[in-house]
Amino acid sequence: IRITTAGKAPAELRAEIVKAASTVCWQNVRGESLASYLYPACVRASVNDAVVKLNNPELVSYNDANPAIRAR
Repeated sequence: IRITTAGKAPAELRAEIVKAASTVCWQNVRGESLASYLYPACVRASVNDAVVKLNNPELVSYNDANPAIRAR
């Protein structure tokens, strides 16, 4: 999933990253017996990986300050 990053505030950008990660992770773990445990870990890892790759200090700071990812 691709998202547009230009001109977005860190909160808005992270929200879009979380939404994309949620979609992909849910597709990957649904039907698994441990989906309720796998899903949040997948979202967290995916979001953190995307944030690091974007190399945006404001986004990194915002992500660090808002680590909680709720399960579906």
